[in-house]
Amino acid sequence: MNGVSILSIVLAAVLNAGGSFVLKYASTYKMTTNYSTAVYYLIFAAALLLFGGSFPFYAYGLSKTKLSIA
Repeated sequence: MNGVSILSIVLAAVLNAGGSFVLKYASTYKMTTNYSTAVYYLIFAAALLLFGGSFPFYAYGLSKTKLSIA
């Protein structure tokens, strides 16, 4: 176990939490105009990118660390 794997797991957790926060914001976003619909889709896409971006960090961190420790 090294510092990079721990940092990778922590970064994955932060990205995952950020994705949850942005997805919650998207679910309460008020759409009033056509532009707000586009903004909603951008917010939703950002949430998906955050969730998707966390996976490689989880995969790397868990492959280099014992599961009982991680």
